[in-house]
Amino acid sequence: MPNALDNLINLGESEKERLGAIHTPSEIRRQPCLWADTAERMRERLPEIKDSMVSADRTAGGSAARSIVLSGAGSSDYVGRSVEQLLRRRLGVNVDSRPTTDVLVNPLGILIPAIPYLVVLFSRSGGSPESMGTFEVVRKVCHDARFLVITCNPEGDLARLSDRHPGEVIKVVLDPRTNDKGLAMTSSFTNMTVAGQALGFIDEPDQFKATVERMAEAGERILSDYSDVIHDLAGEPFERAVFLGSGALTGVAHEAALKLQELTDGRVITKSESFLGLRHGPEAVVDERTLVVYFVSQDSYRFKYEMDLMQELRDKSIGLRKLAVAARASSEFAGLVDECIEFDPHGRLAIPDDLRPPVDVIVGQLLGLFKSLELGLSPDNPSARGVINRVVQGVRLYSLD
Repeated sequence: MPNALDNLINLGESEKERLGAIHTPSEIRRQPCLWADTAERMRERLPEIKDSMVSADRTAGGSAARSIVLSGAGSSDYVGRSVEQLLRRRLGVNVDSRPTTDVLVNPLGILIPAIPYLVVLFSRSGGSPESMGTFEVVRKVCHDARFLVITCNPEGDLARLSDRHPGEVIKVVLDPRTNDKGLAMTSSFTNMTVAGQALGFIDEPDQFKATVERMAEAGERILSDYSDVIHDLAGEPFERAVFLGSGALTGVAHEAALKLQELTDGRVITKSESFLGLRHGPEAVVDERTLVVYFVSQDSYRFKYEMDLMQELRDKSIGLRKLAVAARASSEFAGLVDECIEFDPHGRLAIPDDLRPPVDVIVGQLLGLFKSLELGLSPDNPSARGVINRVVQGVRLYSLD
């Protein structure tokens, strides 16, 4: 049955052009069908990537696992934040997510020169100046570093690094359809996240393939069954939005907040936090004009803390509307929210929290898309003042002396 998203996609080309919605709706809609291809592209390179995760231990005559740094800027940074905890748990090595915007300006505050690193660079365009600058400063500062580039653009500067530095750089280029033409990163974000998650299954690619199939089913459920709900919610008169998550879902909260703020050209001001972190000052932004979105954990321990916060906001009567995104709706929080999006109502898909980011973030993407249209903006290029661009501009790189 047609829904608000499919109705938008099925408009005539001239009408979509008038709305400035030629690309973004379709890029959001087709995400789940691309995830299996991304997992397969990673699978093909996993043996090579696995070798790069080990550094020769010159002192002991053996080998040592490299520390992993996940790095990108903006949404590409939030890819790293969304997969960091999964990789640390499954690989049992030090994994640190640090934005290129920090590594570039303060490498010695982040990197220890004597430690061997695998630096994973995420970038949709492969043309971000900070990513190229990070590559250079890491090579200059660290004694032993290898790089994995995950990008959506085969023609970008990052993709070309493996040709110039074949012993140092491995590249994985994703399906061209992940290289969003719209300003906001949507399909690029979820597919780079799936690619990052694949590193946690380096010895179990078949298990990951099966999990990705279930993730795609969950994502499809949100797109098919909840587009109308999210469309109607976007019509509410909120001027602020707060997104909350725990663990890997905090990364989702960051990205969802960015999507809504980008696609509304800053007319909706957003905040992202952990559930517990909200009380330490950020709760001040929650008022009668605020939409609050909860990414609810399935972990019983974390859920207790989340429930306390949801109860507190209800008791304080703050927030215009409250939306829960959960694997399954629960009677425990049913009275604390206005709407609940559940992507696994029968518990059949069994997607752990730290694999949920590509699924849950679709809610933030749809909110941004529909709110952008509600405000009379063009989702494909919502920045009417030209303040933000598809590829960042204005960054000059300096030599690290």
